[in-house]
Amino acid sequence: MDSTERLAAHGLLWLEQQAHKDRWHLNLSDISRLLGGVDLNTLEDWLQQARGEGKISLPQDIRECLAALLKIDCLLAVSSPPGYRYQAFNLPTTDRSLFNGSSIRSYLTGCQSVDAVHNVHRYLRHCR
Repeated sequence: MDSTERLAAHGLLWLEQQAHKDRWHLNLSDISRLLGGVDLNTLEDWLQQARGEGKISLPQDIRECLAALLKIDCLLAVSSPPGYRYQAFNLPTTDRSLFNGSSIRSYLTGCQSVDAVHNVHRYLRHCR
């Protein structure tokens, strides 16, 4: 089993867990937008394959996007007060330059771009 395919499956399943309402509060359409506008049927097929086979071949940009989303979660975990990591993703920000006062979640799902994910990662890394 190829390690890249296993990591891709783990990343996709991690994002599915992050989407839960008590975390990032995303639906399947939101996940699709986070991944740059992946077709919903394709996303559902990928998730089914990841759950069933534990491995999946994903495009490079999707793998990089998943990695950046994981880094965003880690940065929020270390920069937020204990217990507020998910609120930091969902609540409006004070930053007007990148987010225009919206939440990270709203910014990412509204942009529907892998570049937006990388922008948020760079922003949070810079703020740290």
